Amino acid sequence: MKDDEYILRLIALDSSYSKYSPKIERCYSLLDAIYDRLQSLPIDVRKVNELENELSSLGEEVSDSIKKDYEQMLLTNASILYANRDRRHLGEVDVALKQAESYYFSSEFKKAYDEINATLKRVAGE
Repeated sequence: MKDDEYILRLIALDSSYSKYSPKIERCYSLLDAIYDRLQSLPIDVRKVNELENELSSLGEEVSDSIKKDYEQMLLTNASILYANRDRRHLGEVDVALKQAESYYFSSEFKKAYDEINATLKRVAGE
């Protein structure tokens, strides 16, 4: 979880943090619940296993999703920088970049990436 929180800080967008914060907090509450169950005797192994399974699946889901978003953010960022070279002299690129930047700051990196690449292909005549 700490690595995932670090990646969220690298993304540095409130929208991404808001998206994942409840799930990360749920993971920490599951850890606390497991700890509490292990401290009380007799230990309810079945309940501990249930909590551990939930934590494991939620943790993997959150971690995979955060890493995917981070990779998509890097690709989108590179595409935006590349498209900026045509922004001043091509109105179509400027409009697409404004839309893509809106998606980007809403943490919709895939939409932003697709918007930019579709525009660049149209401009290039592909």
